[in-house]
Amino acid sequence: MSCNPCNISNHCVSLFCSNDEYDIFKQQAHLDYLRFLEYRSNELIPGGVLILCFPCSNDKGLFGFEILFQILYKCATLLQNKNYSIILIHYTFTRLQQGELTLDEFVKDHTRFLRSWAEPSLRETLERNNHRSNEGVETLLDQFWNLYEREVKELLNQFDLCCFYAYLILKKDLI
Repeated sequence: MSCNPCNISNHCVSLFCSNDEYDIFKQQAHLDYLRFLEYRSNELIPGGVLILCFPCSNDKGLFGFEILFQILYKCATLLQNKNYSIILIHYTFTRLQQGELTLDEFVKDHTRFLRSWAEPSLRETLERNNHRSNEGVETLLDQFWNLYEREVKELLNQFDLCCFYAYLILKKDLI
């Protein structure tokens, strides 16, 4: 998103926001999507193709990876950080079930995967809040990811994730 339209109460991901917060995020997402399509259409050469991938919900309103964000939020609250929002799934759970990975290997691999895209937002949040030192931020990040790994182990039975996506393929007409 081009900006954070509001802080989400009692969570850090817009999937879990209140109806009012959802409407605010929906408006911002709509504006950003329109701008995105406009800019990409101007950049796309005639005959060029743009492929977009959108996370979708199933018939129960679930996206398939809610547990990831629930654990992120729980770990963030355990670190006592408030008022921030964190603005794709890997294939190792099957390998764990088949005995190709140990539990510790699965947890480390999963954490590395999530950390690769979630940590920059978390780091920025920690740096902005209370103007922490680099060392203080690193300490909190290490604590956060250690907590996350423990939670993954405890909630392992929920990690057979099935995510839903829609693909939109646009081709610019030849002029």
